[in-house]
Amino acid sequence: MSKELVMQFLTDAGSKTSIKVKYVKDNLTKAEVQTAMDSIIGSNAFQTKAGILAKKSGAKIVDTSTEEISFTE
Repeated sequence: MSKELVMQFLTDAGSKTSIKVKYVKDNLTKAEVQTAMDSIIGSNAFQTKAGILAKKSGAKIVDTSTEEISFTE
């Protein structure tokens, strides 16, 4: 099972985009996510086809599990 943080942003052109971070810690707080997103926006380090990240839109932690299915011949 793995967890992934999905941070959702609006660009300066009003389009939605997201950044995914894999393997986030179990006790990640809302404040830590907000701080990270504010830092990403403030750095202007990411530019998408739809423009520069301008505003936080939302965030979620996605928890996934994988089950292998094996076949015998």
